[in-house]
Amino acid sequence: MDPGSPAHSPAGAALTRLVLESFRLNARVLAAGDRITREFGTTTARWSLLSQLELAREPRTVAQVARALGLKRQGIQRLADSLHADGLLEFRPNPGHARAMLVTPTASGRRLLERLNARQAQWANRLGASLEARALERAATGLLALRGALETDEPAQRRRRRTAHAA
Repeated sequence: MDPGSPAHSPAGAALTRLVLESFRLNARVLAAGDRITREFGTTTARWSLLSQLELAREPRTVAQVARALGLKRQGIQRLADSLHADGLLEFRPNPGHARAMLVTPTASGRRLLERLNARQAQWANRLGASLEARALERAATGLLALRGALETDEPAQRRRRRTAHAA
């Protein structure tokens, strides 16, 4: 993936550079998350699941959480089972589906999440002090637009593959 390749349009080269940089950024963000979560005896993945449930403001199925995070349902199920075993997450009956239980943080899970979020706020404030808030907002807006384009492109790619296989 060489962003300077002659096969790239200017926008394609810029997108490739952004993707490569996002790989590096993701690794750094996960490492920072691991440093934050370590003192609480948990992981960034478990924090992410609890956060997603808290953002939803109502119980969700594991599949709904997986879709929201862009991850595989099986991986989220393993995390949910682990959080449940530790008393941080509970499974509730789902009136809309007999087998797909709803998951929600327990009081202990919410307390852990509050402590993690407080520590993350300290980290973000410290790191953000050296950056311009407007530039960060523009970057976030650009990433949201890119994610939307990727989410739109995925079904189109699947349709193209099905059409190619059928031919």
